[in-house]
Amino acid sequence: MTRRRPTSMIRSLAVVATLSVLGGLAACGGSNQSAGATVGASGGATNTASGSPIVLGQIASLSGALAVTAGSVKAGLDAWIGAVNASGGIDGHPVKVITMDDQGSATVGLQDAKKLIQQDKVVAFVGEASGSVETWEKLAEAAGIPVVGGQTSETPFMTSSDFFGTGPSVLAIQYGVGKLASTQGSKYGYVYCAEAPICAQSATLTKALGAAVKLDVAVTMAASSTAPDYTAQCQELKSSGVNSYGLGLVSDTALRVASACRTQGLDVPVVISDGTMTADWLTNNAVSGTLVAGSAVPYVASDTPAERAFQAALKSYKSDSGAQIGPNTVSGWLSGKLLEAAIAASGSSEITSDSIKKGLYSLKNETLGGMSVPLNYAAGKANPVNCFFEQKVENGTLKLTNGTTPVCAPAELVAKIASGS
Repeated sequence: MTRRRPTSMIRSLAVVATLSVLGGLAACGGSNQSAGATVGASGGATNTASGSPIVLGQIASLSGALAVTAGSVKAGLDAWIGAVNASGGIDGHPVKVITMDDQGSATVGLQDAKKLIQQDKVVAFVGEASGSVETWEKLAEAAGIPVVGGQTSETPFMTSSDFFGTGPSVLAIQYGVGKLASTQGSKYGYVYCAEAPICAQSATLTKALGAAVKLDVAVTMAASSTAPDYTAQCQELKSSGVNSYGLGLVSDTALRVASACRTQGLDVPVVISDGTMTADWLTNNAVSGTLVAGSAVPYVASDTPAERAFQAALKSYKSDSGAQIGPNTVSGWLSGKLLEAAIAASGSSEITSDSIKKGLYSLKNETLGGMSVPLNYAAGKANPVNCFFEQKVENGTLKLTNGTTPVCAPAELVAKIASGS
């Protein structure tokens, strides 16, 4: 197993990428809700699976600061559970997913992982959406249990040989943001969250990635989610003459900043990763024209059979968690589809952790029905995904601007920045 220790700047960017989909950093104080498990297995009355269940685990921060992200991922995974079990399971085996809420706590997350591995005997983790993932990744690795899909902005998807992403790593998606910004002109601005010191570190890494695409990050500044207005930030962006700007902020704050700047006459596009988006971005005219580096096809897409299957399953089987549907919902769905593809490719009659990994290594340019970038995994080393989809918010929807042809960050560049060299 090959591991690279991520630099503190990369960790900071991963944290900001995760926080960017939250309703607000003010919620970071935690939650009084206790940890617990929920089980998804039956998938509906049409379930015809009669074999022994395939037991899977999901660790997700369903309460506390990361609840919005985790709930969205879980909604997609629940839709997959319902759909696959309603169609007879996988090779006649129903899928049973035990979801543990780590509350964003490292201690609880480690306890959850131990229970799932030692007591529940899960053969894989799926739909990872845990703020505590770095505390339990080594436990999963030691047990040889693969972590299949989920929130791929987490650093283990870039550094661990047992994590298998369905979308780009945090470095690749931020490279994508810079690449899209460079199409608008060479001068770029970046606004990051004021609530956590780690957010400021993301500005340094943004500059490094900008330089790789000949993008001049002319101005960086903080913005608070509780600020009464964003006049100062918008005026500084205007006076700096930026051609576009990015937002390392929680989603609702990012939308308020972008709306305020448009009102103040800053008529340049916002450029973000799809993890920053919620459905509200599609209904606000002030952010029409936003350019998006996407980790999968747009979550609203229904052009292909795979996309229509996702939309139908989401309508029929998603969890009633109140989670807002968005790009992270696709990540949850695709984690299940990747596991399904791996089991089919393994050629094994017995479904184990090893057979799932064998199947993952057998996949070649797998796109999960055209919904993901081409996926390839090799044994014994980390397998960061370096490609993304170019998208745009336009006319109340999210569209692919380059079709399903992905754009990829140079692997050498990603490896160089990841190693801190």
